[in-house]
Amino acid sequence: MVASQASSRRHIRESTDGAATSSENHGRPGVLAFAIDGGFFAAWLFVNWLVERVQRFADPSGVDLMFTRIFQVVFGVATLFPILWDLVNDIRSRISGGGSDGPSQ
Repeated sequence: MVASQASSRRHIRESTDGAATSSENHGRPGVLAFAIDGGFFAAWLFVNWLVERVQRFADPSGVDLMFTRIFQVVFGVATLFPILWDLVNDIRSRISGGGSDGPSQ
């Protein structure tokens, strides 16, 4: 019985080691990741264009104009930064070859 347990442990270890090394693309972004990043960036551009159009239509002045400009800049930077961060990380990961360790957590 002890030999049987040792054999099954060895089999499990070999199968998990083989699975970990056989997936070469694990942790590397594919075309889908770039498409998603591009889609988010396109949506960001559209929302900023739409805000600019609404702002022209509303024609704010004085404090309202200052508030809308500040909001537009803060919102633009706050939403663009994560999109660019993911895009740059995907590009760096693709250039460096990903890594066989898998995604870091």
